[in-house]
Amino acid sequence: MDVERFKWRGDGYEVAILRGLSREREQWERSLLRSGRALPLPHRSSWAALQPGARDDWFLTVTDASGQPGGAAALQVASSRALPGHLVVRCERFGPGLSPETRRVALAALVAFARAQRRVLRLHVETFSIYPPERTALEDHIQKLGFVRVQPARCYEHTLLVSLEGSEDEILASLHATARRHVRAASKHPVRLQPVEDPAHFARLDEISRETYARTGGRYDGADWARIVALCKREPTGSRLVGLYRTDVPGPGGLLAFAWGCGHGDHVQYSRSGSTRATDLRMPLMYPVVWDLIRWAKTSGARFFDFGGITLGNHESDDPLGGISDFKRFFSERVVAVGAEWAFEPRPLQAYAAKMMSSAAGFLTRAWPRASSSARA
Repeated sequence: MDVERFKWRGDGYEVAILRGLSREREQWERSLLRSGRALPLPHRSSWAALQPGARDDWFLTVTDASGQPGGAAALQVASSRALPGHLVVRCERFGPGLSPETRRVALAALVAFARAQRRVLRLHVETFSIYPPERTALEDHIQKLGFVRVQPARCYEHTLLVSLEGSEDEILASLHATARRHVRAASKHPVRLQPVEDPAHFARLDEISRETYARTGGRYDGADWARIVALCKREPTGSRLVGLYRTDVPGPGGLLAFAWGCGHGDHVQYSRSGSTRATDLRMPLMYPVVWDLIRWAKTSGARFFDFGGITLGNHESDDPLGGISDFKRFFSERVVAVGAEWAFEPRPLQAYAAKMMSSAAGFLTRAWPRASSSARA
């Protein structure tokens, strides 16, 4: 079955799938934006165009009874490593930009598509909603369709939110006194905030990131800063990479901290960040950087600033990310359950075979070094 020929109708809606990047897809995105339903960043053509070429991108479109675009969702498609010839389909941040009815239609169509497309081994959907009643309804519906919750999830499940209602002064006043003090203190030091755009500074971003990950015992997974900067230029209300620079140190060495914000329509996500401790400045570095992103989110039309996940620990607990979570709590105490990951397997036998092959491959990978060591001994 060809992807482009897939059509599904239900409840007065028609669903189709576009493959790859095309003018038709861009027209869909513009129509949805004009109607006030901006797609989350991972669902936009600008995001897909900057991703590595190893994956395929599909675009699910939902047309309402009047023939007008009612919603859309991007699908990332990759070949299964466990079962050659099969595909794993993933939809990230599903929910924002879609009405409750359109979400139900899109999910039902995805299930129908997975069943009709024999090569689909597994369908992953990462749901996201910052509104509790909508989240509950969405999760109830997806379970009724046969999806099973994945634990641990690849996406974050809880986050902190800052409301962007009111003026900038009112938003600043809503923060903890510690956050307000540290934001204002930046003006007393030789620092400035500006977008990170110069390729000569990308190595410095990596250096700061590795230092930051090392403090929490994590492993830096790397970032393609050139792609992120290109995205910022193409989507100025959807992506911002901002840095805190010393005014008395020229060049990349003056970069002390950075953060990347991703716009998803009604909210902005705090995505990546880092800071150095190798400085003689006596000031917390990340507070003014985060405040810059909050102000940008406000001017971009977002209603909430999402801190990109939070852990339940603190700096005194065994949680390696507890200190970062404490930092975020100075901006908001509003913890909200927002996300979950779900999987649907249209062909249980193939899915089981893939799991067995994956387990066997893992066993061989672990056993081979031990066997080689014994042979040398």
